[in-house]
Amino acid sequence: MTNEEKEEKTRDLLLEEIKMLDSMIDEVEDQLAQVGGNLRKLRVVREALQHVTGEQTELDLAT
Repeated sequence: MTNEEKEEKTRDLLLEEIKMLDSMIDEVEDQLAQVGGNLRKLRVVREALQHVTGEQTELDLAT
């Protein structure tokens, strides 16, 4: 195998690695987006529960 063939083979292997990494990056970015969405939902629910709890506490104190 000539040096040129070795360099071409190495280049092809590196290109395959880049494709694999691109795929992994896309997958993790999708997961990150899902986690971000879930976190926003959790915060909204927590705020709503805190709001309801605060109102109920005020109502209990008024009675």
